[in-house]
Amino acid sequence: MLEGQLTVEIDGVRHELEPGDEAVAAPRSLHAWSDPGEERSVAHIELRPGSPGFEKAVRVAYGLAADGLVLKNGVPRNPLHAALVLEMEEVRLPGAYAALERVLGLLARVARWRGVDRELERRYL
Repeated sequence: MLEGQLTVEIDGVRHELEPGDEAVAAPRSLHAWSDPGEERSVAHIELRPGSPGFEKAVRVAYGLAADGLVLKNGVPRNPLHAALVLEMEEVRLPGAYAALERVLGLLARVARWRGVDRELERRYL
């Protein structure tokens, strides 16, 4: 953690990170992060092995955020955008949310059929 605070949850264990702290999520572990405060947070995140899909999804998500097209929690307002970003990241949803993966998969297919994926790539990559 470089600046501010970050909450990281790894396999159900919550870590509150401050500058100088770090957390490591093992491959295939269930993990998530969030910014608990109002102040700016800066973290160095290393992904090994690299994932072109994840990098692409991050660029698209940050582009959508910069254009004001996300909710306060960072989720894209447009369900087709959300489905595509999750698909790019190869995200697997935890617990009860796992049931949504089929619906999101269908939405991602509709988005690709409509060319939404190409538009996001043209705009943000």
